Amino acid sequence: MLVKYMNFFKICGLPILQAKIDPNSYDKQKLINTFEKNYKKQKIRQKWSFSSFETNIHHSLNDEENKMFEKPDYSKLIPNYQKPLMEYAKKVNLLPKTKMQLYVVNYTCNKHKSFMEPHIHMECEFSMIHYVKFDEKQHAPTTFLNPYESWEWWSKSLQDKIDLKKITQAWVYTDFVFPTQEDDVIIFPSMFRHFVNNKESDSPRITISSNVTLNI
Repeated sequence: MLVKYMNFFKICGLPILQAKIDPNSYDKQKLINTFEKNYKKQKIRQKWSFSSFETNIHHSLNDEENKMFEKPDYSKLIPNYQKPLMEYAKKVNLLPKTKMQLYVVNYTCNKHKSFMEPHIHMECEFSMIHYVKFDEKQHAPTTFLNPYESWEWWSKSLQDKIDLKKITQAWVYTDFVFPTQEDDVIIFPSMFRHFVNNKESDSPRITISSNVTLNI
């Protein structure tokens, strides 16, 4: 069994699919060992952004060919993404002839207090985050930013009466946390801006990000 469950949400009007990947269906520990080995070599591996946000994480984007680090092998993992991706295509009503191409963009591995600045994923239609190693008590979840300015119109009295535990009510807030667990993947429109304000932890928070492009 590659996927244990799948759930679909509309959040701020945008479609998000959440699925649980079977950790025994690919070489999970081998990938974790690679990520942690690379992290030990260099706590901050950051060739992606040099903005005033001061992103200070370890991730592989724009540094994949660096011989200092071991290159992860995603070949046994990627087939696990196909079922959630096909289900997402159905939920958003993609035309039957639409071809989807998924490619892994980067991994992140951090156990120091760090910040990954708000960003969107460019040159693709959808994005996926896979929470390979994630402890809800130790690690910070992904925070999404409300893409609309309308949240500023709602009075504080209304916000106080909305149950934030219900993720579908996030439309009245500036930002919201999408609840995830280890082995979850989430798929969402690439324009959904998000960030991570990571905590210091005993074990690394590890995610793999992928992008999806469409062709007919």
